[in-house]
Amino acid sequence: MGHGIHWWLRATIGLLIAGLAGAPGALATTAVAPLTVGELTSRSDLAIHGTVESISSYREAQGIYTEIEVRIQDTLKGRAVSENVVLKLYGGTYEGVRTRVVGAPCLGTQEEVVLFLKANGPDTYDVVSLAEGKFSVVRDGSASPSVERELGGISYIDKTPPAVPETLETLKAAVRASAR
Repeated sequence: MGHGIHWWLRATIGLLIAGLAGAPGALATTAVAPLTVGELTSRSDLAIHGTVESISSYREAQGIYTEIEVRIQDTLKGRAVSENVVLKLYGGTYEGVRTRVVGAPCLGTQEEVVLFLKANGPDTYDVVSLAEGKFSVVRDGSASPSVERELGGISYIDKTPPAVPETLETLKAAVRASAR
């Protein structure tokens, strides 16, 4: 009987380990260095405040990508060549196949955001430092909208994340001051 319990315990532990290893994102994180708003700004080619217009995924030879079109309301750093900017991010879901980048920013249609962007092609951008480079604008009826970040899937190397502005106006002011 003792031998049967020992076998059962080993089998149960094995199944738990296999289950955790097979669960995408169960324990997965991406380690990044925490960046201040000034550092995000200096690493950006373009920093904008805008609204997500459309999201679509497709397959290329290297994998699945998602294109996100953002209508620019305000350019905080750099020069946009049109009123919209296109993000090309690795990952997404296409024809039932999903590729996920742990720590990547999640954007939704009609979401209002502040983005720190780096050119990754002639007409497309990527978000600087994964989800660190995206702030969601929260309009709760107050005079000054707040901003927040969703940093799920990100862990910080050696430090805690730096303090970031809490309102849209203070974030914009910090970006513009850093861009000078």
